[in-house]
Amino acid sequence: MPSERFYRLSEEKRKTICEAAIREFARVTMDKVSINQIIKNADISRGSFYTYFEDKWDIVSYIFEDIQEKLIILVKDRARKTGGDIFAVMDCIMQEMLQFCCSRPNFDFLKNIMLHMNSDDMFGGRLSKKKNEEYAKTGEQVERWLYEHADQAKTHFTKFEDFHCLFALGMASVAMAIREIYDGVPLEDARRNYSQRMEILKYGSMRRDVQENPSLRMQNHT
Repeated sequence: MPSERFYRLSEEKRKTICEAAIREFARVTMDKVSINQIIKNADISRGSFYTYFEDKWDIVSYIFEDIQEKLIILVKDRARKTGGDIFAVMDCIMQEMLQFCCSRPNFDFLKNIMLHMNSDDMFGGRLSKKKNEEYAKTGEQVERWLYEHADQAKTHFTKFEDFHCLFALGMASVAMAIREIYDGVPLEDARRNYSQRMEILKYGSMRRDVQENPSLRMQNHT
């Protein structure tokens, strides 16, 4: 993780360094990233870089943590403002991710990271098991907070495990939309596909008359 010296920098300076790193990670694939280019973009010395970070994976890790922290703030704020509407929260996450990806450097940064998701560098290095466990732990804490603050009158879940399944399916739908954008699907089409998936998740795929009259289910099979 970044050093205490990095955290003592002004917010503006930290932002400048991260933006410089994102531009470099967006320019080339991870294996070709140049520390020299990052320090040039950030207007810092090589010595300063290594007093802030151990290596390029360290700054990538910080960027992900920063994104996660800002998203958590937005999610909690959205939950409070909507009275715990979990679907509004998931829409908020979707919109924030799409907005992030609308910036070309951000888009290329994430795309290049995804190209390395199965590489030995990714899973054998700084972004491997330990960091994944930390992200997962933070994610579970946020989920439990959302469960405790959710408007449960609008859903069928009666315990956290049920809520987790719902939330996981919603986040999978967000991930699918982002993947579609990476694959060249137009933004509006990706939005529409996401909305269709969420409609099914929200209201189900079975006709209401069939839900209310089980005998109709048998007729459909005869």
